[in-house]
Amino acid sequence: MKKIFLYAIALVFMCSCGDEPRPVPPSYDRLLTFVECAPSLESLAKMALAVEGNVASSAADFYGEELPDSFVASRDRFHTTVENEILKFKKGHFVELRTVVYESAADVAGTAWNEAGKNAMHGLLKQCSAALYIDGQRACDPPYSVRKRYEQAKEKVYGQM
Repeated sequence: MKKIFLYAIALVFMCSCGDEPRPVPPSYDRLLTFVECAPSLESLAKMALAVEGNVASSAADFYGEELPDSFVASRDRFHTTVENEILKFKKGHFVELRTVVYESAADVAGTAWNEAGKNAMHGLLKQCSAALYIDGQRACDPPYSVRKRYEQAKEKVYGQM
């Protein structure tokens, strides 16, 4: 009799867990290693901006207006990591580097499905663009074709965000 009672209690506990898994709160922490392993500026920009759009959109859906401190700390670590990784690719002229980032942003601009995600992507894009500036270089230094491609990339990405 005691064995049947123990099995019944165990069965009740197992069934009470439910079928649906609890939703996992959004976080950037699990994605930092992917950003750190990016082999090129283009892949880094695409990965970082897509992560930003997805996680920020998910956070807005999950938390609403009020983001918890743990999420904000996770986002700050992510942004610091992205900026540190971008600095590794800071070779050449900043207009050419920014062109790569803006073209990459245009490719992944659709990954954010709400306004919070789009705003977060826009903020990270501005941060990446600022990190790529090289003091002493002028925007008019590269050839016209490079400057035109840069302007087209900016127009394309800001038309989507």
